[in-house]
Amino acid sequence: MPPKTGKKKAYSHYRSNVLDAIAKAYPKLKKECERQKGLK
Repeated sequence: MPPKTGKKKAYSHYRSNVLDAIAKAYPKLKKECERQKGLK
């Protein structure tokens, strides 16, 4: 099994994209999405 190089970076990128999509679909949640992006 190959090493999981870049797993953390990929997850971070994925999470950021999901939060951006949520903020776009639900403008009322934009502040919370931005807050959560700042936590990690």
